[in-house]
Amino acid sequence: MSVGRAAIRRAWQRGEITSAPFIIDEHDRSDEDEPYRLSKAEMRKLLIKSKEWPHLHLFIMISLNTLARPGAVLDLAPNQVDLDARLIDLNPRGRKRTKKGRPIVPITDTLLPYITRRDVSRFVNWHGKPIQSIKKGFATVVSAAGLSKDTTPYSLRHTMAAELRARGVPAWEVEGLLGHKLPGTTERYAKFAPDYLSQGAAAIDAYFTDILNPKNKFDGFSRVCVPLAWHNDISPDGDIPKSLMFSMGKMVDPTGIEPVTPTMST
Repeated sequence: MSVGRAAIRRAWQRGEITSAPFIIDEHDRSDEDEPYRLSKAEMRKLLIKSKEWPHLHLFIMISLNTLARPGAVLDLAPNQVDLDARLIDLNPRGRKRTKKGRPIVPITDTLLPYITRRDVSRFVNWHGKPIQSIKKGFATVVSAAGLSKDTTPYSLRHTMAAELRARGVPAWEVEGLLGHKLPGTTERYAKFAPDYLSQGAAAIDAYFTDILNPKNKFDGFSRVCVPLAWHNDISPDGDIPKSLMFSMGKMVDPTGIEPVTPTMST
């Protein structure tokens, strides 16, 4: 049915037919086909297990922090990342911006340490080579983490979209992060505003606070950000050694505060 819809729509766009009928397949609109959304406990297991495959872990982190589609995550290159402006253009240079939007999104505090490299053609790669499809590898980590086989790469995007709405992020910000709305003449300058999609970015960081520190053992920090790529000491139930706690993008230990630097992230 979906193939038939696509063929008819293409024929209408090419002017081969004067109109296109509305076709709906009740089966593919059922609730059963909605992407599986992960609970916080399931997401914690996925994040921890994915550390055994660095390229999959990076794919997951970029997906969760940008809400991008899998293809956009696999395409993401250093020249799309503006570290000074703290923005990521998910649409590669030279690629036409289509209705299936690849928006410009803010860089969260959680994601920042993962995307500082400039010596790779793509952030998500296998031995330096771009990856064409992540489905097989993602299924492997899902199985290893003991999660439902219904968990797909799209589950990351839909889990975060639902999470942001649950945290009170305005619908227009969620739509902006998902790329559901193409910017108009005025809106295309929105990215220069200091509060551009700021509520969404803050909610994403807060989500990782909950994921990585579910027991709230360390009070007094307004934000906790622990990039998983930096250590292997997080237990499946979320315990984090105090020496590895991060607050507001800075490492906090019993002796003081040390700023996060590019050297540390490398």
